[in-house]
Amino acid sequence: MKFALLGFQESTAAKVLQNVRLSLDEVSRVGIDGDGQAVTLVAPTGAGKTVMAAAVLEALLDGDAVHASDDTLTVVWLSDLPSVNEQTRRRIASASDSLEPRLVQIDNSFRGSELAPGHIYFLNTQKLRESSHLVAPAESPGYTIWEILNRTIERDPSRFLLVIDEAHRGMEQGADSGPNSIIQRFILGSADMIKSPTILGISATPKRFDDLIAGTSRTVRKATAEISEVRTSGLIKQRAIVWRPQAALEDTEWALLQRAAQDLQNFVLRWRRYCDKQGEPVVAPVLVVQVQDKSGDAISATDLNQAIELIEEVLGPQHPDAFAHSFGDAPVPLSIDGSRRLRYLKPADIDADPEVRVVFFKTSLSTGWDCPRAEVMMSFRTARQSDAIAQLVGRMVRTPLARTISDDEVLNSVALYLPHYDRGAVQDIIKQLKAGDPDIFPAIDAEEGSQAVICDRDEDVFARIQPAVDNLRTYVVPRLERLPPVRTLELLAGCLSDFELRPAAPSEVTESLLQLLWEQLQTKRGEQAFEKSIQDSKKIGLNATTLEYITGAVKDRTIQIESTARTVERLYDQAGNRAGAGLHERLWRKILDTDSEITPDQAYLLVIAVIRQDSTLDALEARAREMFEQWLGEYQEQIDSLPEHERTEVERLRERIQVPTAGGMHLPVSITSKRTDRTTDWPRHLYKDADDTYPDRLTAPEEALLEAELHTADLVCWLRNRPRQRWALAFPYAKSATELAPAYPDFLFFHDVGGTVVVDLIDTHGIHLDDAAAKARGLATYAKTHGHRYRRLEMVIYDEEDRRKTLNLRSVAVRDQVLKVTTREHLQALYDIVS
Repeated sequence: MKFALLGFQESTAAKVLQNVRLSLDEVSRVGIDGDGQAVTLVAPTGAGKTVMAAAVLEALLDGDAVHASDDTLTVVWLSDLPSVNEQTRRRIASASDSLEPRLVQIDNSFRGSELAPGHIYFLNTQKLRESSHLVAPAESPGYTIWEILNRTIERDPSRFLLVIDEAHRGMEQGADSGPNSIIQRFILGSADMIKSPTILGISATPKRFDDLIAGTSRTVRKATAEISEVRTSGLIKQRAIVWRPQAALEDTEWALLQRAAQDLQNFVLRWRRYCDKQGEPVVAPVLVVQVQDKSGDAISATDLNQAIELIEEVLGPQHPDAFAHSFGDAPVPLSIDGSRRLRYLKPADIDADPEVRVVFFKTSLSTGWDCPRAEVMMSFRTARQSDAIAQLVGRMVRTPLARTISDDEVLNSVALYLPHYDRGAVQDIIKQLKAGDPDIFPAIDAEEGSQAVICDRDEDVFARIQPAVDNLRTYVVPRLERLPPVRTLELLAGCLSDFELRPAAPSEVTESLLQLLWEQLQTKRGEQAFEKSIQDSKKIGLNATTLEYITGAVKDRTIQIESTARTVERLYDQAGNRAGAGLHERLWRKILDTDSEITPDQAYLLVIAVIRQDSTLDALEARAREMFEQWLGEYQEQIDSLPEHERTEVERLRERIQVPTAGGMHLPVSITSKRTDRTTDWPRHLYKDADDTYPDRLTAPEEALLEAELHTADLVCWLRNRPRQRWALAFPYAKSATELAPAYPDFLFFHDVGGTVVVDLIDTHGIHLDDAAAKARGLATYAKTHGHRYRRLEMVIYDEEDRRKTLNLRSVAVRDQVLKVTTREHLQALYDIVS
């Protein structure tokens, strides 16, 4: 693959790969007359289903650490829309260098007698209708597409894989058990088509596919990526801001169009600043404008020429190719008022087009369209189409760089302008966006634009406090599916090598872990338990039960049969999966290279036996954790200085390991906030809006604390430490006996003391909360390790008479007492005693 998969993508793809291989093996065993196999890849929209599928196909065709390459497999990728097929083909080509030359689009000119092995063919159901040249070839003699598919399957049923994209489509069942759609012919078989022996169905909502498969006798295997992992992965934008006019004023729509253009310009400038700083190719945002339907002879009732003129008043004169349309009822270049040419772009082509900045459309972007560059949308249509609007925004929620942008929160959002929607209709859309649609888009945060506030960092102030900020430490608490220690070390080594921090890290991992395995093997050889493990690998135990019909007696007995070569191979593969990093193959080679009297088969058994020992796996994991923590600590400062996209790769690993790890804080250049009738505009914050204030809604204790701190003469600035933000300072605490979670202290205050900036960390502790004692212990533990980085590190409460009570965690005596609290009452008593 051209890029590394995220953790959940990697584990899901590995499960799919395992399921497909098991399915193909089963078809190889029973042949074309078997019941058939079905594998399902279930992942919410935005999870990167196509990228995961590409990784699976690459491993099938090119091999991996366990299996050799296979140039005999033929793959057919089936969908119900040509545009979706083409976009999918491009995505796979962009994800995999090795697959690109083997991707074949089947069109009406396709000819042949069979599909070639080692290739992936893209086919859509619209090309399989009765009028298609594929179904009824113009030339004679010629094979129909059904005959071509049948001949390919019959050549070797175990080397044919059908991938059904959006596998919930076309699955409605008819009154009988026969196929009710073209796509069902592949699953159920028909007079024209042999049923596909092995099917991989891909869907966010697979119920209809599952229901259809349940009516067959196919063996079903499933791999699922959880939506919670997608939400935390950075693959989707965090929020949508919806704008509407306060009143139905004349020409409001044109004013909002210009405001949308201003937003586009803002995104352009912010992306340029971010990409230049990070050394990334510049992201070019797109404004999509939904216009009205035809009116008389006009292509749209919306005045396109006026729209272009008003947009150019904001953006300045644009190249003609900067404007395009995607009108499905006129897929050709258009002449606007006889003087302007408006080119046509298919929905699937928008994201890859280097010139386009503004796209006009009607409804055609609802299918076959995926454009992470689309940051702003404006609709001239009416509120009757709120469902369609929510779905369109859902197509815009993927992040352009496939990660959350920590440096500028604005770049994690989309803007939506709706001049013809009242507040009720807008609230309906916001409600739909917050709920999500499992078939189209995941849930995202959404709010009215009148409440949204962009706050930029005061760079002059930040320059004063940056040395102090760089000295602070925040924790990443593992929250995603854990990876085995060997795998996380392997990935960290790859990062350190790729980022030129430790070029030889991958080979060092291999040498260290292989040496450990070798030492384990030498220690265990000759031991009775180890030799028995080798003998066990040679045999398979079978249990037999005999029922005597006359007496009714039941007798059990066990026999041993010799393992086949295939069984030993499977045990060897399982050992490889357990150890990781291809260590089983390296150990096998080392055994053969060291002892010429050992046969390859004997070496297989030695590898299986040593890796199956629990003590071996424990030693491997301990060594991997030790090296991971050592390298992470040794290179932390260099990692903190990496560009964001590189630093993010390491941070994602930190989220997948067993224990929390500390790293530096990285404060963004811009954050977003919200202004309502319940917020207060606060002064002297590090982040400010156009009026030099920061809007936020605080609790009464937080307000009391902040008011007191704002009156200190040496205050430089303060920071509201917002929970669950990637940039926020966090510390781990024991949420339960088995679960760690991050907690976020409320405030950081920066003071100038004698020309040096010092930091105060103060938390207005929610002593009424169930986890108050656990969070207090967590902050005390943090203070024990990092308290020297702060002038003050305090937990504060206010009693019923608004008297402030403080626990100073810089004090060793106080900290030791806090570490012993077990209940809220215990913590309250400690406040009463100390204060």
